[in-house]
Amino acid sequence: MVAESAAALGGIDGLVLNVGIGLGRGMAGTTAAQWDETFAVNTRAHFLVAGAALQVLDPGSAIVFISSAAGLRAATGIPAYDASKAALPGVCRQVAREGMARGIRANLVVPSLVDTPLGREASRLNPGRTARSLPFGRQATAWEVAYATVWLLSGESSYVNAHPLVLDGGAASFGLPPWRCVAAMWLRGTSSPLPSARVSRLTCLPCIYFRPHDLARCGPAHAPLAGHGVHEHEPET
Repeated sequence: MVAESAAALGGIDGLVLNVGIGLGRGMAGTTAAQWDETFAVNTRAHFLVAGAALQVLDPGSAIVFISSAAGLRAATGIPAYDASKAALPGVCRQVAREGMARGIRANLVVPSLVDTPLGREASRLNPGRTARSLPFGRQATAWEVAYATVWLLSGESSYVNAHPLVLDGGAASFGLPPWRCVAAMWLRGTSSPLPSARVSRLTCLPCIYFRPHDLARCGPAHAPLAGHGVHEHEPET
């Protein structure tokens, strides 16, 4: 396919690898066949095409892998999808390393929720997917993903290499989407071993630094539970 494309176009100076499927649900609900098929499409195909492209790309060309924020954290409930997308940075880094000798760059665009027909169908089947605070109050648009991709293909990003460009409106940096504080839920649901006055004063340090907007959501029952168990956070997926 790559050789035929190069022959038909008179050469290739840009390549975008954008494909993805997700099969199975949860570890117990994912068969080995579903795992293998998902990796074949989401990871193996990228490896094969990028490897072939390195042999025919013009010097100074660029490759862009379209990954997913699902590869940054387990959130979709589809482990084969999350893991296959998490593998792409490794493929991209190797491609970037081998391409440097001829000035060929390789980078990733890592979008979060994107407003597309497929995304809207996923939200219809799983309303909890978008029932949360989103950066700027909306999902990304397909055009925004395209603009990021075009920039990475262009000479304007000539010193950007082996880089994951996260396109999530800042969600990963600001702690969005909101999380349920396990300690707060436990304190609300059981008798607390901590004095109520102390509970009302204390807050969870991870929430202070990463999710300050969630303090009102979790309420005054936020507490670090020092000496009374482990304070964990559980993602709402």
